[in-house]
Amino acid sequence: VELAARVAGLLCNDWREASESSGGGRRPVLGVPEGPYLEHASAKGLEHFRRTCKLLEDAGYEVRSVMTLADFPVVHERHLTIMAAEVAQVHAEWYERFWELYDTRTRDLIERGTGILAPKVEEALAGRKRLQSELADTAAANEIDLWVSPAATGPAPAGLDSTGDPIMNLPWTQAGLPTVCLPAGHTLSGMPMGLQVAAGWYRDEELLAWAGEMEEVLEPDV
Repeated sequence: VELAARVAGLLCNDWREASESSGGGRRPVLGVPEGPYLEHASAKGLEHFRRTCKLLEDAGYEVRSVMTLADFPVVHERHLTIMAAEVAQVHAEWYERFWELYDTRTRDLIERGTGILAPKVEEALAGRKRLQSELADTAAANEIDLWVSPAATGPAPAGLDSTGDPIMNLPWTQAGLPTVCLPAGHTLSGMPMGLQVAAGWYRDEELLAWAGEMEEVLEPDV
């Protein structure tokens, strides 16, 4: 986290020092997004996540469970629509010339995106903005500073064929919220596990300041 903050300070012209944005030295209230979204984590992933939340509670953090993202299937489908449409737009010229060089999965995504009409994309983008507002309103109503969730559905998959299912990152990515993944122990087989932490819109400095303190609880020997 410390290195990420240093890099951000170099890359972002308007980056503020952590001391100016870390919530006055208090510990953040952590929110657990209960409901359809969290149910996408595997049994092992969810068990590890609950254990990690208990570790934070034992260290003095307040962790509040909040029902949210009730329409997560809609959020998921909207994400796929936006991604396919934008990939097709960006790759339009290259795909026309070099389509045979594309991976089959990327080719399928581009083909899908080509058939999505502009009104459908505009509707999805409007929904993305609503999601951002809904998450902010829910956090404010429950006095939550940071959302915590599993970094992935479970342990990393074996081999190099896949990086795993990114669905646990989806709502925060779609809403444009700053997010960081903290190391949070290992499975019995030695595979790394993580905790995903998301802050409010444009609260990147606060996120990293607080995440640095949480990192010490989760990985004290690193």
